[in-house]
Amino acid sequence: MCGGHVPPATASFRARYPRLPEEYLDFLGHVEVCGDAAQNAWFLCETDYNADGRDDTSFRWNEWERIGLEAAEGDAEMIEDIRRLWNLHLPIMSAVHSDYAYLAISLDPANYGAIVYGYAPEFEATPTRVCGSFDEFLGVFRRYVLGEAAVQYQGAAGELLTRREFWDFM
Repeated sequence: MCGGHVPPATASFRARYPRLPEEYLDFLGHVEVCGDAAQNAWFLCETDYNADGRDDTSFRWNEWERIGLEAAEGDAEMIEDIRRLWNLHLPIMSAVHSDYAYLAISLDPANYGAIVYGYAPEFEATPTRVCGSFDEFLGVFRRYVLGEAAVQYQGAAGELLTRREFWDFM
């Protein structure tokens, strides 16, 4: 699929996420599939959002929420917290090669459009802000992939470490 701002088509998705950043809709309108060669880190694309549970063999777009709800084992307060978090965060990228990890767009009015990062075992623990927008994230991620951006920091022992929120998706 190429061109245009085409929001995901399922009614349940549109009802849950009625307003998405234009820059992400533009991405969805231009990218059909995008992931690493090993297929263990990938951007969620329109076909992922439109699957709406039809493919039980693969990770669904809301897999992290599903895992959390299963782990909640009927705990109403925990279930409410999990749903609240995912109602305000749209997963946009998943990784399964080390700890399970996700990137999401914040839809919280106080942080709208920011990219956040979370990982197992508690996906719902406070997500860490990565970038202020999807376009900013794509720019940093592109430079990281090309080796042009330093997304590294010095660890406590003086070692050079790569920021986990980027390393997890390589």
